[in-house]
Amino acid sequence: MTPSFSIDKTQWQAQANGFWLLSFTLKLLDPTDECKTANDMIGAEYFSEHRKLDLFAAHSTALGIWQLQFLCAQQNPICTSTFTLKWRNIVLPVTADNLLLLGENLAMAPLFALAKLRQQNSFAKRTQRNLALLHATQTFPFAVKPARFMVETTPAEAIGACTLLEDWKIANRLSSEQFVAGCAQMTLSEMLESWLSAMCSIHRHDSDTSESWQLVLSASEATSEHCTRLVRELESSANTLKFEITAL
Repeated sequence: MTPSFSIDKTQWQAQANGFWLLSFTLKLLDPTDECKTANDMIGAEYFSEHRKLDLFAAHSTALGIWQLQFLCAQQNPICTSTFTLKWRNIVLPVTADNLLLLGENLAMAPLFALAKLRQQNSFAKRTQRNLALLHATQTFPFAVKPARFMVETTPAEAIGACTLLEDWKIANRLSSEQFVAGCAQMTLSEMLESWLSAMCSIHRHDSDTSESWQLVLSASEATSEHCTRLVRELESSANTLKFEITAL
């Protein structure tokens, strides 16, 4: 069943490097949708005139009323009559002990919504480990700043980070196929492969320790398939590392 809703208060905000943030208020009109949570909003799919919109933030202001933000490459008129919303049965690993986020280009946007939800979650534990690996083909929708958190399992040249994620206690490293200061010059799959190799090396020296990670992927279909294959190949050779994968 297609969700019933209304849209109001649409506005655009310019972001770094020519990106835009689209904001509007969405009111769910079906009483059965009033109980939707931030998990549901982040896991949903959004389209405008058959163009996929990448959710960046979701904040509930009242029962069934949400303030939504979407990361966009350019300003495109939003026609409310062609805007569609599709629910998906996705359970996000908000309270996982070890969380790895993989994001690519505009598709990285929902990872920010998830990171904020994790930061707000009252069950978060100090022992939780968080890492985001983000990739941009050209530029990022934020200013790359020197990383504040140490991450020994990523390429040495990756010394830049997204400050917003660090503010939410999410260590992160960046990569791009273009030369971007502070970023590793590689694809997201290559960045993941480098991290997996470093983790595997650590576990070879400490084979008695096992780790389970929740991995959330938000990238192109080809990249997601490649990253999933890399993880499954590592699992088959390293019994002490296990991953549960969620694709957005």
